[in-house]
Amino acid sequence: MSGAIGGELRIKCQPEAAPFPDIQWFRNGGNLNPSENPDDNVYMSSSGELIIKELTSSDGGTYECVATNDLGEDRNRTVVTLFGKGKVSILTLYDSR
Repeated sequence: MSGAIGGELRIKCQPEAAPFPDIQWFRNGGNLNPSENPDDNVYMSSSGELIIKELTSSDGGTYECVATNDLGEDRNRTVVTLFGKGKVSILTLYDSR
C-alpha cells in the first residue's frame, strides 16, 4: 500500500468475527472517531475500513482497529510512517487476543 501527501490512505480492519462487530479506530492511543460521511477527510466505510483523504505529515502514527461483538474482541495495528512529500510507508501488525 502506498500514498502521497495530499493523496488518500485506506487502512483495512480485518477482524475474524461473526456476527459482524462494532468497530472503533484509535490513532496513537487516542480515540479517532472517524465520520461515516465519505465527503469528510477522515471516515470509516460500512465495512470498517478507515479512509484518510488529503494526507498531511501529521497523519503518521499507529492506527489501531478494535472490533467487538458479543463473543469477544479482535484488534489490529497499522503503523503509518511518512517520509516526506510524496512517500508513505505502511507496516501492519496483527494482534489477536
